[in-house]
Amino acid sequence: MGLLHIFVATAGLCSIGVTSAFTGIATTYGPPDGESPQGGNCAMMKWLPLAPQFHVAINDNQYDTGANCGRCVSVTCVDARCQSKRTVLGQVTDRCPECSQGDLDMSLPMFQQVTGFTTDRLAISWEFVDCPVTDGVQVCAKDGSSIHWLYVQPGNTLNGVKSMRINGGDAPLFGSAYYFMSTVLGTVDLSQTQVEMTSHSGQTIKATVALVANQCTQISQQFSGCGLLKYQLLKYQLLKYQLLKYQLLKYRLLKYRLLKYRLLNHQLLNHQLLNHQLLKYLLPKY
Repeated sequence: MGLLHIFVATAGLCSIGVTSAFTGIATTYGPPDGESPQGGNCAMMKWLPLAPQFHVAINDNQYDTGANCGRCVSVTCVDARCQSKRTVLGQVTDRCPECSQGDLDMSLPMFQQVTGFTTDRLAISWEFVDCPVTDGVQVCAKDGSSIHWLYVQPGNTLNGVKSMRINGGDAPLFGSAYYFMSTVLGTVDLSQTQVEMTSHSGQTIKATVALVANQCTQISQQFSGCGLLKYQLLKYQLLKYQLLKYQLLKYRLLKYRLLKYRLLNHQLLNHQLLNHQLLKYLLPKY
């Protein structure tokens, strides 16, 4: 039952029988060599090494008040005009207010890799995927954070953080940037900050972190990826198959025993009938 709960919670992210692809229009912005992801609406404090060249501004609806910041996307051009059909990985670091649902505004190096063009509006297909991260999650405190005012940003996450609790209280998203705002203030020193992060796949990590304003602190924990979940699904399916096989064998055994019982009962009745007839024949008639 526990495995089943994991599959339901992670189906939106990992391709376990559920499609998660989006379609939209690709556009491009920024200089030829890319730019720092820190300048985007997400205000990233920790980003992937690929992000300066390969980043996207996600449409306003799927920006989701910042909840999809830091996640990775896998993008493929599906437009007949495209000179390239390769699939390219990028990180969400910005918001595109004028873009419609499914649209992505890509850094120029990424746009060129995806489409083969330097400018245009071209049809794409894309999906959220696990980021190629190493080590644990980074927990970052915004510049100016203190015991009385604390904004926290998770970084280096495998599949993004959609919600947080800080020091035991709910921490809503700031919206204008990718920060979770602590609502429990004035009681816990930054060096003993308790965080509870829930990923887009439904997994939760809890840790006590020694935060420093305008710095990121790495913890040992990291979210699990699709590979582990697919292994768990395979294991679950195997267990289910073995259980069904056992139940079928048990049913056949019970059926065999029932047939044997009926046969024995039938033979016993025949034997009793024969004895009765024989006794009736042998006994003298009066």
